[in-house]
Amino acid sequence: MGSEFAVYFRLGVEHIADIRGYDHILFIAALTVAYSLREWKRLLILVTAFTLGHSVTLALATIGAIRVNTTVIEVLIPVTILMTSVFNIADSIVATSSAEGATRARRHHKVLYGLAGGFGLIHGLGFSS
Repeated sequence: MGSEFAVYFRLGVEHIADIRGYDHILFIAALTVAYSLREWKRLLILVTAFTLGHSVTLALATIGAIRVNTTVIEVLIPVTILMTSVFNIADSIVATSSAEGATRARRHHKVLYGLAGGFGLIHGLGFSS
């Protein structure tokens, strides 16, 4: 079990460190840039949601349970980065200019957790192709 973990851990590190995988780093940066280190729990949940989505579709594609058009996925990946960035910018503008900032922030986190997981699904499909 330990050696299996080491193999997959190494593969994961190589995947993230691979220059061709820059889209994952850009997405994680867009996802987390609005947070400080004091909000480490939220950051951990966001990155975990992305990783779970990524892993699910990667596993499903690997066993042949799903097939996708790679061109569509390659177009959708930068769209996820752009949408996440726009969402964070728009939310920060509204939160700082609104008396309902705390309520909006709570809603924002729930939406962003879902987006992170959903966008992880897309990124996983991109890696599987």
